[in-house]
Amino acid sequence: MSRKNSTEGPAAASDPDFIVDDDAPEPVAIPPARPSAAPRPAPVRPEPPHPYDSLETLPKGMILFHRRTFYVQALLLLIFGVAAFWSGYEIGRGDAQYEQQVRQEQAERERIPVRGNLSYPLDAGGVGKDEGAVVIALPQGHLPNRFIPIDGIRPQDPPPVESHESLQMIEELGGKYTRADQDGQFYLVVPDKGPYWLLIISAHAVNPKEKDIDEIDFMQLKKYFDRPEDLINRYQYRWSEEEVTIGFEPITHHFGQP
Repeated sequence: MSRKNSTEGPAAASDPDFIVDDDAPEPVAIPPARPSAAPRPAPVRPEPPHPYDSLETLPKGMILFHRRTFYVQALLLLIFGVAAFWSGYEIGRGDAQYEQQVRQEQAERERIPVRGNLSYPLDAGGVGKDEGAVVIALPQGHLPNRFIPIDGIRPQDPPPVESHESLQMIEELGGKYTRADQDGQFYLVVPDKGPYWLLIISAHAVNPKEKDIDEIDFMQLKKYFDRPEDLINRYQYRWSEEEVTIGFEPITHHFGQP
């Protein structure tokens, strides 16, 4: 409650702007000042543990290995792998060599040798070795696309080289050509067994001028050779059908007197 104090001076009483309150001020409760709080440090987030730092954090089904152990195992696997590869290579190579040997032996068994001995009568009597006689084996059922040239394969011709055209054509048919050696012996190998035509032309025994090639023989020979009459000429010959098999018996032929 406020009131004017009459004991104050006239200036105070006459000045309407001043109000004198002589009541004792009522105490006001002022809350004690809070001490300023220190700034709170930012929270430090702990780093997450490595997933494989402990067995408790390993995923289910995984096993922790030391790095050195891993390297050792990798090296052992590499060594074992190389050893296994090399062993397999050696075994495979051995099997391949064995199979090749078997095929070669089988091919050699299937190749049939044909051999024989040829002779002719001497003018003074006795028997001569028909050196240089021609022997040609031709498989039946196989005819050439064109007639085989006779030049270079006749008895009076020098022995032909292996690259001779006529010899190449004969071998393409599955046949073989050879000449008798100085002992009158011949040897050739045909690629397969079966029926063959065997033509043997003497290099010494001749026919008289009035004797020609047998007509049936000529008709068969002309299916293979160009000018078969010039191939035979006046020489004695043998044209026969032979069943060539394993263990084929050697042919012994004496041309005899004209």
